[in-house]
Amino acid sequence: MYLEVLGRKMVILDTLEAANDLLEKRSSIYSCLPNFVIFNMMGWECNLVILQYGKRFLLHRKLLQNYFGHQESMSFKPISYEESIVMVKRLMDNPTDYDKIIERYMTCIVAKIAYGYSITDDNDHLSVLAYKVGEMVHNSGPPASTPVDFFPLLAHFPSWFPGTYYAEYARKWKSLIQEFIDYPFNFTTIKLSEGKAQPSFVSKHISDMEAQDIANQEDYIEDIKNAAAVLYGAGVDTTWGTIVVFLIAMVLHPEYQAKAQAEIDAVCGNDRLPNFEDHESLPYIEYIMREVMRWRPVVPMGIPHRSLQDDVYNGMFIRKRGEKLSALAAGCTSLHNPKKPESPQPRKSTRFFRKWMTSRSNKLSNNQNDELVGIFEIWLFDKLFGLPFP
Repeated sequence: MYLEVLGRKMVILDTLEAANDLLEKRSSIYSCLPNFVIFNMMGWECNLVILQYGKRFLLHRKLLQNYFGHQESMSFKPISYEESIVMVKRLMDNPTDYDKIIERYMTCIVAKIAYGYSITDDNDHLSVLAYKVGEMVHNSGPPASTPVDFFPLLAHFPSWFPGTYYAEYARKWKSLIQEFIDYPFNFTTIKLSEGKAQPSFVSKHISDMEAQDIANQEDYIEDIKNAAAVLYGAGVDTTWGTIVVFLIAMVLHPEYQAKAQAEIDAVCGNDRLPNFEDHESLPYIEYIMREVMRWRPVVPMGIPHRSLQDDVYNGMFIRKRGEKLSALAAGCTSLHNPKKPESPQPRKSTRFFRKWMTSRSNKLSNNQNDELVGIFEIWLFDKLFGLPFP
């Protein structure tokens, strides 16, 4: 689908096939992103999510891939398990405060993985910073789609001029973003110098840098710092959203909650709590986890892309750095495809968990993030949903 909005030409990829053909198979030429004026003004210009394709983009991606491979991710399981215990206990004590408790849970996990930093209480400086940054990003307008993004000259107009709100907002919060990037990184470097650093993304890459005698270490350190900061946005908000959708699903469909609880009871009994080793023995829990991610995907729109060179797809000419390609519909249409064996929308409770999506041949993915969400759901079933709904 082609359309033009406020002078911007856009191509909407409304099928999984089109999105896969262009953004996956031809990713080398469709990795150009729009100019995120507001995010750049905030201080996110070195964030991998909005970095333009080039040497720095490739370096940041390499840093993350080297640390978050499948085997490397297995070492994160104890962190996830320990934080799940803390989080579920807090939920049992204060169930109405689930929003902040779940966010704190993911912030604690990311802080340990990225920096080896342990958040001990709600007043911890990093925890407070993370919460403020999350609120700030949520209120910063649609990515690359504010008036200032459409008309960058507005960034230079006085704050009273119409359309400049987000530019003033970005300038106001830039120092907070920088503190959020610097504070945990400096914590880790200090611990490294003292010989007390815990294993983490930052400590590993700094140690590797020193061992390899990399040139331009100052620039490389900045790259490590910014690559670490992106983990918060990539891991906290997305997983938080999935968990909240799961809670909603269980409230709306207690009959499936009861089936899941019965599976956990059959596997774990009453003398122990479930853990990662029970994963293969809890297929119904995995089905629920995957259906939750299909039913209400956290990021259905994605980020628009541009082509780095002229291209032709299905007879349509796509100009170099011309039309914006957006897969905003592809994710939803593929996960809610009416051609699948059963109706995709949960109009009947018996259709909520669909076998076609949970089959091994059609699974969404089998990565570490799935397991982090899964262990959370297992704990919720075992500790919070042990009694039937009224």
